[in-house]
Amino acid sequence: MRQQEELFLIVIKYSKFNPSKILNYFKWFNDTNVVFGLSPYTPQGMFSIARWSISVWLNKHKKYLFINCDGLTIGHVRLTYKNDKKEEGEIGLVIGEKEFWNRGIGRMSILEIIEFAKKNKLKKLIARIYDNNIASISLFNSLVFKPVGLKTTWDDKCFLHYEYKI
Repeated sequence: MRQQEELFLIVIKYSKFNPSKILNYFKWFNDTNVVFGLSPYTPQGMFSIARWSISVWLNKHKKYLFINCDGLTIGHVRLTYKNDKKEEGEIGLVIGEKEFWNRGIGRMSILEIIEFAKKNKLKKLIARIYDNNIASISLFNSLVFKPVGLKTTWDDKCFLHYEYKI
């Protein structure tokens, strides 16, 4: 007997970072499963998350596409312009609500940011993925991002450097 699939209304849209999302980030960035593949991250207090959130909110080089499901923000795709010409951008993806993992939402989100980049005439997208983040590596490989290098961070963590030419 086939299991009935759950249906969700997923909305991915651009909006300026909103400090009201601080509680979401506090929850996500203090969950070791969520931050495992993001960076050499340690749990953060509310003040640190709030300070980071406000700096992001004020940064003219960052754009966020928030991922919402039935009114709940479950993650985001971030685009950081690498220069004032806005020809190249680095992307990052977080699905903070774990019950939405492995449902294709990350794929939809990256495809949406690729379309956003095309409409805004970017020439290249970059993704840096830590080598322990197998799910993201598989996702970016499947979306025809090309691996172009391996870097090591200050604390000896390795990340893979991917590019997508538009």
